[in-house]
Amino acid sequence: MTIKMFCQPKFVLDRERIKKYKKTLQTERNKKILESGLSETVLASQNKFVEIVRSHGVEVPIIPSPTAKNPKNTKPALGKADIEFIEMRARHPEIEHLWAGRIAAKSNNNLKRCDRFLSHSNREKHFIAVFLKYAGALTKRWSGGNSSNFQNLGRGSDLRYALKAPPKHKVVVRDLANIEGRVNAWFNGQFDKCEQFANGVDLYNELASDIFGYPVDRKAKVQ
Repeated sequence: MTIKMFCQPKFVLDRERIKKYKKTLQTERNKKILESGLSETVLASQNKFVEIVRSHGVEVPIIPSPTAKNPKNTKPALGKADIEFIEMRARHPEIEHLWAGRIAAKSNNNLKRCDRFLSHSNREKHFIAVFLKYAGALTKRWSGGNSSNFQNLGRGSDLRYALKAPPKHKVVVRDLANIEGRVNAWFNGQFDKCEQFANGVDLYNELASDIFGYPVDRKAKVQ
């Protein structure tokens, strides 16, 4: 089945939608870089950006970043998902144009995906082959291939909705909720968690509440 998805493709790519989406992404990215007042090179450079931030009286936190060769390695907290970066950004809204510019300069994954989708699709019939590596992940799930991963396209994204069914066919979407967590709990005999899953308890909220010491609702509109 995995080989057939690549050798006998069925998805049809809406190339025009991808091109339009790419143009929108590029326009938004360029706008944020321009508004930062810095060049893309400076924004993308870790050392240069740290110096710019310091010139505004803001010190960037240093966080652990261990590697196999250097377990004690550290780095400035500049990743958009780093909690230290998120907190620093919230404390210093006066340089929001710099934070937004940095994120824009470093975030071009979807732009690259647009290019890959276009290059991987047939230019005449627009069929696009899905290349997955069977049991490529440690858990035996598929992993991505051909520098693309069709398994983690954002819900509601143009990349996802650009994948169309050929005539007389439909795209059917199905998902297994918390499948790895459920299987792991059952396999390891942790039936208390199995019971929580069965009762609709959000185990992410439970764990986060234990860690932070206050009730956490990850789906709440106001945090």
